[in-house]
Amino acid sequence: MDIRFANDTYGYLQHDIGADDEDVRLLVGDAVKGEFPELSGDHYCYLSLVPRGMQDTKEIVMATLFEDGVFTVKRGVDGTEPVPHIKDTKVSVRLVSASLYALHNEAVANATVRMEAMFKLLGEQLNHYSEFLNADLPIRSGEDELNEDTLNEQAIVLSNKVDALTSALSTVATQVARA
Repeated sequence: MDIRFANDTYGYLQHDIGADDEDVRLLVGDAVKGEFPELSGDHYCYLSLVPRGMQDTKEIVMATLFEDGVFTVKRGVDGTEPVPHIKDTKVSVRLVSASLYALHNEAVANATVRMEAMFKLLGEQLNHYSEFLNADLPIRSGEDELNEDTLNEQAIVLSNKVDALTSALSTVATQVARA
């Protein structure tokens, strides 16, 4: 789902609604200030319902559709209870705690997808380069005479391969970060 916002946008109920009503019809024309966000598919927004003459929100709803001045809503969200509202109750797009949790959850989900892609690429690169690291290193038996020159040569070969692997993994991580 994808949360939508609008700056300083509000309207007023066209008629009374009961606590179970899921359609919220607004007065149209000059009674609407600003532009409500387009809602369809996975888009939604949170609305505060505040009776005229009051300062405090009486109910928060999650709007999932807005067509022809009518919101389709899920009632009593973000710790509020569905209650009846009278005509001219103010309906406004507001930043509420549920909005912040939704943004947080979307960010975590996006980061998780990116991290999974990065780990998959890194895993593929590690598999590829582990074969590269192990290639060309002679297997030594206990009977082989180990001398300092042979060990130094093998250490240099292995060090070069580790440097190549580090460089390749760094390139992959950079590419994933840009994706």
